[in-house]
Amino acid sequence: MPERAVYFLPGVRFADYWIAFREEIEIEEEALSARARQDEFSRRIALEAAEALRNLDALTVAGCYENERERLRSVIESHPGYKPPPHPIPAGQMAEAERRWEKAANYIAGKQSPDAAQRQRFNRLDAHQGMGSKSLFEAEAVLDVLETAKRRKGRKRMRPPWHKWAAAMSAIRMDVHAGRSIPAAAARVPMPPGGTPESQAKRLERLYRQKLKLRDNN
Repeated sequence: MPERAVYFLPGVRFADYWIAFREEIEIEEEALSARARQDEFSRRIALEAAEALRNLDALTVAGCYENERERLRSVIESHPGYKPPPHPIPAGQMAEAERRWEKAANYIAGKQSPDAAQRQRFNRLDAHQGMGSKSLFEAEAVLDVLETAKRRKGRKRMRPPWHKWAAAMSAIRMDVHAGRSIPAAAARVPMPPGGTPESQAKRLERLYRQKLKLRDNN
């Protein structure tokens, strides 16, 4: 078990929670957003997302992704610390995890606050409590009582550039697993009317390589 893993509940990693309750594109959004930040907690979230995505890839090509999702959901929902949302929500959307992540996001925003005094308070708390070494569950009591951070304007949701090409990315993944090169797999994706085969293949190859980078720990 990685030393710096991030836990949703004691014994339940975010990597497993995400596979159980979120879609691939949502995990990739988490990875992109975390990589855009520079703090230690975000680095850990990016590593956790990378592992979740690697596991998702392996499960998908093995043909057991949906079965594993169901198994993980059952394990998590039976955990004594799990609190189901008050109303049913569709699979792939966060409930309790989003609540906890918002607390963590407030902490991250405080460390980057445009208000210098507030930024100093959050950084002093970080140094005193050792927040970067705690799991999200361990830090929750502190996160619960933090002041609301002032946030810098202009941050937008980070959508993966391949979000409109999800089916093509899935087809390339399966072809690469079958032994084809990425360029060859990209060239096999059906072309929409009016497109140019060479330009589409190059674009899909570039997007797939970008997608793979989110699986790296670098």
